[in-house]
Amino acid sequence: MSIDRNAWQKGILKAAFNFIFDHSMGDEEYMWWKGLIYAKIENSE
Repeated sequence: MSIDRNAWQKGILKAAFNFIFDHSMGDEEYMWWKGLIYAKIENSE
């Protein structure tokens, strides 16, 4: 996962990710999840 530092300093989570999950139950294709995140970070205090 890579996070944009400039956006983070402005209170925004802007990130790209590409996860590949291990499939140890057989010879089936692996599972993957690729995407983008863009969300305002809110303080719960």
